Amino acid sequence: MKKIGIIIFLLLNLCFLWSENIDVIVMVDTSWSLWQPFDDIVNYLINSMVDEIVHKGDTFHLLQFSTKTKVEITEQITDGDTRVLIKTKVQQLKAPLRIGKYTDLLGAIHFLYDFTDARPADSEKLIVLITDGIHDPPPGSKYALDYEQLKQEFIAKAKQIKNKGWNIHILRIPLIDPETGEVITDGLDERAKLLDEMARELGITIQQYSPDGNKDLLATTTGFPQIIFPQDLGKKPGRFEIPFLIKNNKTEEIKVKLIRIEYKGENILNTASIEKQVSSQSTANLNTPVKLPSDLEQGPQRLPITLIFEGDTRIISSKGELIFTYAKETGLEFRELLFYYLLPALGIAIVIVLILLVVTSLRKKSHEEKFAAVVTDTQAPVATVVREPKKMKPGDKKISQAYADVSFPIEMIVELQKRHIGFRNIHKIHRNKCLSVGGGHSSFLIFLVPVPSRIAEISFDGRTFTFTPLKKEYFPHLSGPIKNCLETEIPAVSAKGYELSLSFHRYISPLEQLNELMRSIREDKTQE
Repeated sequence: MKKIGIIIFLLLNLCFLWSENIDVIVMVDTSWSLWQPFDDIVNYLINSMVDEIVHKGDTFHLLQFSTKTKVEITEQITDGDTRVLIKTKVQQLKAPLRIGKYTDLLGAIHFLYDFTDARPADSEKLIVLITDGIHDPPPGSKYALDYEQLKQEFIAKAKQIKNKGWNIHILRIPLIDPETGEVITDGLDERAKLLDEMARELGITIQQYSPDGNKDLLATTTGFPQIIFPQDLGKKPGRFEIPFLIKNNKTEEIKVKLIRIEYKGENILNTASIEKQVSSQSTANLNTPVKLPSDLEQGPQRLPITLIFEGDTRIISSKGELIFTYAKETGLEFRELLFYYLLPALGIAIVIVLILLVVTSLRKKSHEEKFAAVVTDTQAPVATVVREPKKMKPGDKKISQAYADVSFPIEMIVELQKRHIGFRNIHKIHRNKCLSVGGGHSSFLIFLVPVPSRIAEISFDGRTFTFTPLKKEYFPHLSGPIKNCLETEIPAVSAKGYELSLSFHRYISPLEQLNELMRSIREDKTQE
């Protein structure tokens, strides 16, 4: 019990960690170097982060710095309106009056540390620092230090961040001349290396901004896994596979479980789920079967879909478009017919045949013993019969048998009931055992009229057979068991009052009957 409690505790904690809310903190350098790439950074990084990484319940913070550092946005995500508000405020940062002349990078990092440290300690922190990496404080700043002092300050702050275990990423923007738009490489001193010293201490790699790779900017900067949608898929029928790719940008292996693909609120994923493990810094195929909606029109399609993964998994680019031409099938292709119908039907048929074989084998083996009941009171007094049972043939000779463990085969005959049903009503009875009589799954079956299972039973004590009614209402003419019941007509009544007659006889096979007939003919000839 203790072990079960520990397992439940661990599972609950795992679910909590998987779905806990996080603080997303973005610090943007708003000096002149970011003027030209600002739109790309907003569109492909910050806006994408708000749409894809930040989930409901998370808190998004935007800090901007140049000469000074200030908090521009602190909003907890509640609905779509919150996201629109954040995007509007972010776009306003590009206003000319907001662009600073200086860049106090060290002061900004001090501010970032204090701000993050003030957030709830139990929330996960995701920090993204976007800067050109140049520490250029205004005159008179307390952080206008020489290179060695600055280096020690940057390293000390990196150690503090590392000790906190915060998840920090750095995107470096090339230093661009605001007048010419060209990258500045001349005149940069050792101050440009301070950010590298900090990253080295943190054990992270600084991501370099490139306008050519802006679509992957969010994934490469934050390190989150991403889904890569295929290009035009060409002609497709109602069911097909989508060759998605999943790229793991993390430094450790990930495991994801796709549970839905939504199109207009409908799940078009044509399987229960798909699980995939992806090694660190690698890309894997995520071939996904889909079934298109039945009301989709034929022709070129651009289906907006959303991939939904189990838990609160944060995967980039889980929303996108499927581009293809829908060519509705007039009939199923043989491969699809085989896969979706013939193979499952064949599998079901094989299972049914196997079940029938097993059931037949078991019934043959047990020979109806699973319905037998043990006779526990063999000395019970024998009741008298109200209506004297009549012998079937007065001239028949008495059947006798020495003590035996198994009786000879006996057959139950129901008047007017068909007898040609194989060995269904022919059985041997073990000593001190009994077999049931009635409808349903009874050993000796009455099907001439509807009767319940086990309305009576017939037992064998090693010498004689005894018929015992179990449900008196079906044997109103009997007051108790009938001993030596072979060759005796036993009257019975159905629930609706239909009278019937049943009897038990020693079973003689047709071959044995023929042999007896041949022997009697030979005896007659000999006597003549």
